[in-house]
Amino acid sequence: HVIKTNFQDFRLRMLAGHNHWRLGNYDTAAIHFSKLFEISPEQPAAYTALASMYLEKGLASKAAALLKQGEGKLKAAGVRIPAHYFNLQARAALALNQYSEALRYLAASKAVFSAEQDKPEDKWHALTLEGRALLATGQFDKAVFALEWAASMAQEDPYCNNLLGVAYLQWAKTGSEREKQEKRDKARKAFDSVLASQAPESLKATVRKNLEKLTS
Repeated sequence: HVIKTNFQDFRLRMLAGHNHWRLGNYDTAAIHFSKLFEISPEQPAAYTALASMYLEKGLASKAAALLKQGEGKLKAAGVRIPAHYFNLQARAALALNQYSEALRYLAASKAVFSAEQDKPEDKWHALTLEGRALLATGQFDKAVFALEWAASMAQEDPYCNNLLGVAYLQWAKTGSEREKQEKRDKARKAFDSVLASQAPESLKATVRKNLEKLTS
């Protein structure tokens, strides 16, 4: 594949990058995506495209650095940073076990969210990621709150429901016997919804293991 050095159309560069990413041509995709923030550094998508690919490949440090650099440029240009951008920053922070940093980005995501300018899924993605961060820091009651809210917006999302089940399972270690049983029942309900969905078999296998913990 020949990369044209005078290929300055943002939309076509983005399309080329995604096509090569889909085909597994990561180096070529990175070249196209890297050109985006040269062509139009004031567009958030110039940074999120390459950062998303980095995250898929497990290169969280690279994604975090790129998004932080982009955040500075966007703020300097007075550009609104969308909720999706902060969600990606939170994903990178979570992958690096930087939970307080992730929660800071998610607070920013929820604060800037606009039904007119952001996608509906950006809000429940933020809540799901928040639930992950709160679970990791042992704040199980707050994790349940965030994940219940996310599940109410995306009832069919198996990953959210699995996290919700895990949050209830962990939270069930505290409280009275009646409260513990109520939490275990809610955990089972969340896990059962995953098993009844079209979730990948790998996720269902994880859920079955979690269900075993309810009876142990």
